[in-house]
Parts: sequence; structure tokens; C-alpha cells
Amino acid sequence: MLTPMSHHLTWRIALLAVAVVLIVGCSKHKVSVDGYRVVSYDGRTAEWVVVRTGTYDGEHQTKRMTLQCDFYKWDDHEAVSGPKSCDLRIGRLMVDNSYEFFSGKSKDHFQIDEMSSDLIAFTKGTGDKRVAQHFMILHQEMLPESSSK
Repeated sequence: MLTPMSHHLTWRIALLAVAVVLIVGCSKHKVSVDGYRVVSYDGRTAEWVVVRTGTYDGEHQTKRMTLQCDFYKWDDHEAVSGPKSCDLRIGRLMVDNSYEFFSGKSKDHFQIDEMSSDLIAFTKGTGDKRVAQHFMILHQEMLPESSSK
């Protein structure tokens, strides 16, 4: 039979063990979301730096892309062309959810299309809320995995 003192000690040890398991477990498993993160914008050159992370051909890869805006288009308004037309938020992680949207699992739509080795488009929303931003890929390079952590 447990005395009140040993019962208290047993609970403290159990709580301490749970805390250790949580700390060790959380520190070993880094959760990473694949997508496109806007890293920087240079107003002089109108160039954006975006880092893409994801699994391609079964291998986790990180690619840095330097982009320049081609055009920005909202709904059925006239497109605005030129290097300073687009508007991305620094630090934003953009994740393509077009599959989830069209299958009804998401109410918001965000689609990313790397249309060729030199063109990429980010499209948000549908109908009269649709905003498309098209960029030219000026430079891209694969980064070693240690750079993405």
C-alpha cells in the first residue's frame, strides 16, 4: 500500500518521465512544411528570392530561386505588367493546396505552377477574388540539405 508521501513521489516521477519523453521526442523530430518561402525582396533590382522545399523523385530537396515579376492580374481587371507589379509578403510560406480545394477539403485556394524552367505563377482565390502573379525565374540553384535546416 502506498503512503501519501510515496504516492506524491510516484506522481512526480511519472510527470518527470512524461516531460522528458516529450522534450526528447520533440527535439528529434523537426516538422517541416514543404512549399515556397519568400525570403527577400530587393527594391533596386525588383528581384524576389524564394526558397522551395519539397520531396521530388523520392528525395527531399531545397532550391533557391531569384524571381522578377512579369505581371499581376486581379479578377477580370487589366493585367499590370513590369518588374515592380507583384506583391509577395516576406517570410510567407506558400503551399499549393489546389488538390485539397478542388476535392472540397479546403475553402481557400492557392495554386503554384512552375510552368517551365523560367516561369512560375502563384494564384490565390477564385472568381472575382482571384489574384494571379506571374514571375520570370532569373536564377535557380539546388542547395545542400544542411542549408535548409
